[in-house]
Order: sequence, then C-alpha cells, then structure tokens
Amino acid sequence: MGASFLSFVKSKGKVALWAVVLLLFLPFFLYAATQKVWVVPVQGTIDRVTEVYLERVYDEAGKKGVDRVILEIDTPGGLIYSASEIRNIIKNSSVPTTAFVKGGALSAGALIALSAENIYMAPGTIVGGAEPRYGGERADEKVVSHWASLLAAAAEERGRDGKIARAMADRDIEVPGLKEKGKLLTLTHGEALKVGYAEGQAKNPHEVVEALGLKGAAVEYKSMKNSEKLARFITNPYVAPFLLAAGFLCLVVELITVGFGIAGVLSLSAFLLYFWGHIFAGISGMLPVILFVAGVFLILLELTVIPGFGIAGIGGMAFLFVGIIFSTGSLKQGIVTIILALLGTGAAVYFSFKYGKTRKMWQRLVLDEKLDTESGYISSRSTLKEYIGKRGISLTPLRPAGTVLIDGKRVDVVTEGGYIDKGASVEVVEVEGNRVVVREIIK
Repeated sequence: MGASFLSFVKSKGKVALWAVVLLLFLPFFLYAATQKVWVVPVQGTIDRVTEVYLERVYDEAGKKGVDRVILEIDTPGGLIYSASEIRNIIKNSSVPTTAFVKGGALSAGALIALSAENIYMAPGTIVGGAEPRYGGERADEKVVSHWASLLAAAAEERGRDGKIARAMADRDIEVPGLKEKGKLLTLTHGEALKVGYAEGQAKNPHEVVEALGLKGAAVEYKSMKNSEKLARFITNPYVAPFLLAAGFLCLVVELITVGFGIAGVLSLSAFLLYFWGHIFAGISGMLPVILFVAGVFLILLELTVIPGFGIAGIGGMAFLFVGIIFSTGSLKQGIVTIILALLGTGAAVYFSFKYGKTRKMWQRLVLDEKLDTESGYISSRSTLKEYIGKRGISLTPLRPAGTVLIDGKRVDVVTEGGYIDKGASVEVVEVEGNRVVVREIIK
C-alpha cells in the first residue's frame, strides 16, 4: 500500500513538472511558430547608404528566419549603380520580397519594385519614369540601353511584360494603348493593375499582409539606424563639400590665430565625420584618407619648416586634391568639393589675418615693417636708381619681398623670384620705378 502510494505521487509529480515546463516555454514555441514579416521603408533618394541599409536588413532577416520582407517604397529615384546592387540583394536573399508602393517608385525605385516577387500599390501612386540622366541631361544611348534592359530583365523574371519596363526608361519605345513614341512611361496604380504590373491595391502594409495570406503574422518595422541616417546626411552631395570646407576653414583659423584649440577640435571633427560617412557608405576606402592626411602634413611642413613654396607644398596640394576626389567617388563631385574648400580656406585666411591675432610663426610670411622715411625707407625714383650695382645685407628673409640694408639705409626690395635667407649678401641688379630687384651674392 505504502509503495504504491509513493509510486503514484512520483508519477503525478513528473506530470506536474512537465506541465510547468510547457507553460513556461509555450509563448516561445507559439512565437517561433508565428510567421514573421518585416516592413522596410525605402524612402528618399536611392544612394549608397540605402544599399548598405538594405544589405544589413536582408542579412538579419535571413538569419532570424523572417518569412517575408515588404519594401515600403516612396522614392523619386537615385543612383543607378545602387539600384542595381539592391536588385542583386533582393535576388540573392532567401527571404521573399513584396514591394508596397506607398508614394512613388520612380527611376531607380522602379527597378527595386520590379525586382520584388509581387507588387501592391496604394491608391494614387505611380511607378516608372526611369530615364537615366546625368547633370539634368539624358544619358547616352549605351547607358539608356543597358538600364532599359536591366528593367526589362527584372520585369520578365517576375512574369511581367519586359517591353513595358523598357518604355519606362527609353522614350523611343512605343507601347500601343499605353505610351506613344517620344515620351516616358509612368504607370498609375490603376494602369499597373490592368497590365499586370501590380498584384493588388492596398492602403497600408497590414492590408498587404492580409492580401498575401499572412494574416496573424508578427509584423515588425525595420528602419534605418541612426548611424545610417547620419552617414546618408554626410554623404549628401550638397552637404559633403560644405563639411570639408568647414574643416579647412577651422584648420586655417587654428593655425593662424592665437586661441584655445576650439577651431582645431572643430576642424578634426569635420574631417573625421566627412571620411567616416564616405567609408561607412562604401564610397571611399582608407587610401583617400591616407592621401589627405599626407597632403595636409606636407603643406604644414612647407609653411612652418621648409622656407619657400616648393616640392613639399606642391606635393601636399596634389595629395590633398587626389584624396578628396577619390573620397567622393566622382570626378565632378570631387572638383566641386575642392572649389568650395578653397573658397572657405581663402575666406578663413583673409579674416584671420585681418581681424585675428596671428601666431608668431606666420609673421615671417607677412612684411610687417612700417614703410616710412622715419624707418629709413627711400621712395624717390631718382634716389633708388643710385642703388644699382650696390651691395647690402638682407635684414629679413626675402620671400621674394623683404628688406635689405644698403649704405646704412633700409630698402624695400624683391628678388628675381627665388628665396634668400636673412643675413645674406645681395646686390641690386635692377630698379623699375619703386621696385628694387636684388640677387644673392654667392661666395
């Protein structure tokens, strides 16, 4: 009797234990069994950061067993290269994709939409208008043909009419009943439904989920991270040049004026943000950074250590310009960035010398002597002619302008173009008006 009772208690205890375990892990099993849908906004200009963002999302979706990605598209277009890479990301992912056109899927956005397995469009939305353009002008025939073929391939891969996709990019293609020759094709949501370019109409992603037969699925939004948003802002072609120009401006102010290093910190921050954003977006690598830093170092070496403006200065400028051009990924954008940076630097130099208290090392580059007769300067043309052939000693470095001592008098002179150290022996070789030209005497 006692043994059977103990056996009964033990068996009931095991049942109770398994019941507790089941209750504890039931939510996990239910969640694991629930289908997962990620809604991924694709908004604004399609750029390299959009590419980085979507690559990250699809990678995470594959690892976490997401059942479907819904791209919520509202874009006026963007970079052809980035759109092509995004198409490859969608194609190579194990997670199926549905495009939900929330506002417009134009230009590069059209390729992204056509790359999805199915398309749903909100009322009043459009897709198409994908003619490639450079600088406001239509791209050459080779680019148009390649882009139109890419759109057609994406459409045909999903069972859609490739000719309609071509007409979105090439205005020379005619589609009877939809588009006449000479105009680009842009489909409204109604036209897209009619020609099979959309599987249905939906007002929001939740209606898309229901239309896909995924009602009850766990829906989660996956937007850009703050770092991606920051990189997108930094690499904007209207922001990047001004960020670099601000870096140069603050650097010049820090080097020229006496201060507490605030301008230097701002300069370093601007440069770090500029290059970090371009590296993060995949536009630039470390080589442009190395070239840029080497360029700045050589220029500073030229200004502070090596007299004159020679090999170090020229080499520094070359490294600097090449680094900037490589960092932008575009020759045109690089030139624009350099021009703005030079303008900012020039303004900084002017206002720093005019209104700021300059450091001592820069006083060597500026003739800071009073040009009056009390200081021994001679301005009479007839008197200056008498100095031809006479010799003297340079009182300041001649860069090429400076001051020399001739017959006990201070004379404002210039060299024939070279640099002459302070204390060197010189000879007057020419006088033109008030311009006294000297040459160093080599002993």
